[in-house]
Amino acid sequence: MIAPNSGTDFTQAYETLRAEVTGGSTTPGLGVPRGLALLLRGGLAGWMQGWRHPVPHQPTPAPPGCSPCLPPLSGAVPELTLVLAQMALAAAAGDRHA
Repeated sequence: MIAPNSGTDFTQAYETLRAEVTGGSTTPGLGVPRGLALLLRGGLAGWMQGWRHPVPHQPTPAPPGCSPCLPPLSGAVPELTLVLAQMALAAAAGDRHA
């Protein structure tokens, strides 16, 4: 989203944020709505001020020697599936006895 710079832009940005928070977003599954933390922390005035002076995102590089990807699980998948199934069954059995 481009930073709003007029009353109409702020209204549109706020309505987009509101729709995402209330589940009416046209693009679900994108995670936390953009600007939500700013709105919750600084209120509407802080949210508007934050949009006036946006801070560019600077990705943090991985430390030297770190692999950006996890190694493949290969043979562990059946064992993990079994453990997760046992946990789910135990939780379901615990719900029946509660």
